[in-house]
Amino acid sequence: FCTLLNTGLRGGPTYNRRTSRFGGLDGMARRSVLLLSTGFLVVVAAVVFFVVHGSVLRMQGVADRGIDAFRKGPDPAAKWRREVARRGYDGAIAAEYTHAPNVTSPPPIAATNAPATAAARTSDHHDDSDVDDAPANASSVDERGRVPRHLDPISLFVSIASYRDEECAPTIEDMYARAKNPKSLYIGVVEQHDFNSGDPPCMPAKLARVGTSKDAQCDAAWCPGDNIRVKHVDPREAEGPTFGRFHGAKMYGGEKYYMMIDSHNRFVRHWDARFITMYRQAPSKKAVLSHYPAAYSGPQQNLENAPHTTVMCNAHFIGTGFLRMDGMVMERSAVPRLQPFSAAGFLFADAKLLQEVPFDPYLDYLFDGEEILYSVRMWTHGWDLYAPSENLLFHFYIRSDAPRVWAIPGNKWWEHQQVSNARVQLFLGVTEANSTEPIVTPEKIDRKQPPMSEDDKRRLFAETDKYGLGTERTLEQYYKFAEVDPVHRQGGKGYCDKARHLGRT
Repeated sequence: FCTLLNTGLRGGPTYNRRTSRFGGLDGMARRSVLLLSTGFLVVVAAVVFFVVHGSVLRMQGVADRGIDAFRKGPDPAAKWRREVARRGYDGAIAAEYTHAPNVTSPPPIAATNAPATAAARTSDHHDDSDVDDAPANASSVDERGRVPRHLDPISLFVSIASYRDEECAPTIEDMYARAKNPKSLYIGVVEQHDFNSGDPPCMPAKLARVGTSKDAQCDAAWCPGDNIRVKHVDPREAEGPTFGRFHGAKMYGGEKYYMMIDSHNRFVRHWDARFITMYRQAPSKKAVLSHYPAAYSGPQQNLENAPHTTVMCNAHFIGTGFLRMDGMVMERSAVPRLQPFSAAGFLFADAKLLQEVPFDPYLDYLFDGEEILYSVRMWTHGWDLYAPSENLLFHFYIRSDAPRVWAIPGNKWWEHQQVSNARVQLFLGVTEANSTEPIVTPEKIDRKQPPMSEDDKRRLFAETDKYGLGTERTLEQYYKFAEVDPVHRQGGKGYCDKARHLGRT
């Protein structure tokens, strides 16, 4: 190329290696060679551009399966914001949730706490005898043989958000098959599935009432499906994990306990009763159990008596200035261990948590900041975080072919996520590295270039009192407890030694 360009520009002298002679070109030949060399440069530049552009598109997940079905669709933000403005967060079950017979708003959450067990269970003996079916009598049992959920001391509400997940129905089926008290188990599913593209429904067919008593999961009065509430959402209107958490929590109906999980898990026998027993062992009136569950490798895996569990005691700072959770595998313990962080893939608590620390509906497409923000919000509201003493559910971590919400063309997830990241920075008081100067303030947002839209500004600062930090403990106390230096962005692992010691004692 350089030789051609030199020849075209200068016309000679040029050296012919074959003849070992110098030669030149006339004007017409020079112009021809110059045109050829310029065309070659344009072709090379075009190839480089399309290679880089294609790589960026693949990074955004545009090449994921099922995209052709989503070529056209509404703006995913507008409808959701209208719903938030219209309804707010009141914990009431709405008639739009299907599979919820006799839908009503729940009564206030009871203020009493479950009694603590007399002694800690050993790690090899799962005593859940104190978590049996609630006593039934003529005044407390409904037509389906269930104690009303707000009167049932072992009622459990499980929130599941599923984005086009083929494991959603098997997860729910396994939950009921292995539960000790299935009539006390209520599930709310945010089903973000595209049936036109072949996505299976989250409601397992064998758990639904089909007008016959031949199904092994049903009796004449009750089917597990009677306890399952489903909100179907067009996947084009999905806005990431926090969207599902918020909608799932709105299906809460007055149950005693609350659990949040992903839509791809498997469970041990009597997992529900064992979690309640474990929760009562935590030495706090406002305890939260949370961690990254162990990995599930297939039906051949023995889920009982797993020797290790994950403790949320370490994290590291990322470029946005807030912490990303890591977790550390340790030997299981006799009782839950105190920890500074929580995970979004599993969380178990008294359902009062939903009223005291409601999920934030203004965190569109947030990913990395979700766990640290909710950890801090819970802790500053007076809730203590604990690692489960053993693994009672197991998680599918490798799902490389699963559809992704950020693969929908035109949803501008990256732009929405930047506003959500700024909201996390605002709540957590994130500063510039090695400085006490906050990254996000109203004045800085007004001076931001390019300017932030008015809609994004409203979302960034919306209802900060309701969805911000608590007042029982301060942010500074939290960072000290977690052994984290947010200014110099150091720490996040020092608590693990304490957690090991707590596990031994």
